[in-house]
This record gives sequence, structure tokens and C-alpha cells, in this order.
Amino acid sequence: MPPSIASILGLHPLPSSSNVLFLGEGDFTFSASLLKSLTRGTNVGGVSSLPPTINFTVTSYDTLSTVLKKYPLSSSSLSTLSKYNIKPLHSIDALNLPPTSPPYDKIIWMFPHTGHQRVHLNRHLLFNFFSNLTSLSPSGLVYISLSDCRPYSDWRLEPSASFHGYETVEKVYWDSNSLEGYRHVTTLGGEAYR
Repeated sequence: MPPSIASILGLHPLPSSSNVLFLGEGDFTFSASLLKSLTRGTNVGGVSSLPPTINFTVTSYDTLSTVLKKYPLSSSSLSTLSKYNIKPLHSIDALNLPPTSPPYDKIIWMFPHTGHQRVHLNRHLLFNFFSNLTSLSPSGLVYISLSDCRPYSDWRLEPSASFHGYETVEKVYWDSNSLEGYRHVTTLGGEAYR
């Protein structure tokens, strides 16, 4: 049986402390489902929570109104995040992350995509992302999910990371159906969602 996504991300069992950034959430089902799986059994008095030493910052590239328009089912995930006292940050550009204090020890980006089926645009997205990781701690890890087939394999994830001094620690197969409540949604860009 393949490892759970929480194990892959080093979040199961929960570490004593962690500062985690979720980039580019579409409908927020990944972060909401992961939180539910991590806190299962810790619901006391109707409040689910992470230990105070665990910080999750959840972001989207789009504004809240655009998220709700593009991904109508996102309201349920946003409600779940609210129950964990997590207020997603919107209009966050992964290519222009400001330095943070403390820096993130984990940055998670599930299926980065420009919203356009153009290999060179998505290749540049990944290359430029690695050129500006000032918000990652020196011992931090970046977790990026991509399908292991074309055109995604043409995006040159590993060469982009390597060019900027990052190395691949491990490649792991993850079955997205193994995280209850998570659904992969296609990134909709431009006029595609109107």
C-alpha cells in the first residue's frame, strides 16, 4: 500500500512544530481534506484544531470572488478551513513570495499550472518559482505534484530546481484518490471559466 500524503509530506505523525505554505489551491479540497485527515479524532467540544505550533498558510492565485466563480464547490472547502481558524490568502503569486518570519519549512504546490496548455509557459512558471524562494528556510522542503507523463514531464521540474541549487530528494507516487474529499480540478485561466 502506498504511503499516505500526510506521511509523504512529513505531517504524519504531526511534528512538534511546522510552518507550512500551500500554494495555488484551486478549490481548496487538498488543504481542507488534509486537515481533516490530520485532525481526525482530535475534535474536542466541536472544535477541530491543529496544535498551536503547527501553522498552515493556505493560498490561491485568484481573488476570492474568482475562486468562487471558477470552482463553485470551493465554498464547502473554505467552510472547512474556517472551522480550523484558517483564513486563506488570495491573490498570492507564487513567483513573488515575500520573505517570511519564520520562514516556511514546507511549501506544497499541488499541480502548478498557468491555466494555459502551453509547455513553455508552465516551464517558465516552475523555473521562475525556484528563482525566488526567499520564504523557504535553508533546511526547508518543497513538495510539487505533477503527473509523470507528457506534457507535464516536458516542464523540466527537476532541471529548474537544480539550476537554482535545489535537489530532488525523492520522487513518490501518490494516488490522489487516497485522500478522502480531495478532487483534482483543472486550472482554468483567462476566459475559460466565464
